[in-house]
Amino acid sequence: MTYTITVADIVSLVATEFGVSPQDIKSARRQANVSEARLVVYWIAKQITPLSFVQIGRALGRRDHSTIITGQQSVEERRSADPLFAVRLDRLLEVCGTVYGRAMPETDPIQAAARIADPSLPGNPARAAIQTPTRDVIAMALCLLDLHEIAHRAAALLARTPLDANPATTDLIEDLQSALIQHGYLKEDSPDDATATQAPAAAAAL
Repeated sequence: MTYTITVADIVSLVATEFGVSPQDIKSARRQANVSEARLVVYWIAKQITPLSFVQIGRALGRRDHSTIITGQQSVEERRSADPLFAVRLDRLLEVCGTVYGRAMPETDPIQAAARIADPSLPGNPARAAIQTPTRDVIAMALCLLDLHEIAHRAAALLARTPLDANPATTDLIEDLQSALIQHGYLKEDSPDDATATQAPAAAAAL
């Protein structure tokens, strides 16, 4: 049976992280560390539970849903501006998934890579890379290995396929061949002949 993480679970983990008690988070106390922990609970609860803002507020001492909305938005804004805070939040998300077996939100590795490489965003690629969640990094790594295997197999196929085997696809094959040569999957012996390279040892061992 799959366990569904609760707001109480999140409160317990965040309280430990910030050095406060669960009762502090649910109380009206406004000390800086308590308020920060409380806001983080709002944000994480919205990220990894199916609960509405009203339900999250009810689980946290009957707080108004507008308080939850404003709080989680403030965390999102700080997360975008503070890379270290973003890393801390991502680590807490991972801990929630590890401790309670709750699957983290699915990620698109291509979109994650595009965000890092987007030159229009200030500070990229370094800033976006620092802010990238751990789950996105893992997804990108797995995607890269899959694409590496696909490219290696395509290179082996192209090395045995004459360019004129199908005139209708000659341009496509030439473009693919050029890309594979550029990235080291094909070795160009002559303008009309290419051979597949060996997969790098690290990738071949996976």
